[in-house]
Amino acid sequence: MIAQVLKTIKINNIIHTQILSPGEKQRLCFARMFYHKPQFSILDEATSALSISMEAQLYQKCITAGMALISVGHRPSLLEYHQKLLTISNHTCKVTSIKTKSVK
Repeated sequence: MIAQVLKTIKINNIIHTQILSPGEKQRLCFARMFYHKPQFSILDEATSALSISMEAQLYQKCITAGMALISVGHRPSLLEYHQKLLTISNHTCKVTSIKTKSVK
C-alpha cells in the first residue's frame, strides 16, 4: 500500500534519499493524506514548491477521493479546485463564490 501511494506522488526511491527537497516533502504530505483518507484537509502552501502540473494531479486526486479541501496559498491556480475564496485584509473578511472549471 505504501509503495503504491509513493508511486502516485512520483517518489519511487525514498529509502535511498537522506535529504528530501521541498517538493518531495510536499508530495510526501499528500501521500500521508492519500494513505489516511481524511474527509477534509487544511493545506497551507502545500504546493508552493511543485510544478503547476503536479499541483493539478495532486489536487485532482484529492477531489476524486472526495476530500474537502481548505487551502492557504498565493497561487492563482489553486482557485480552480475550490468553490469559495476567503480574503482577509485590514481586519475584514470577505467570502466570494468562485466559478470553477469542471474537474477532469
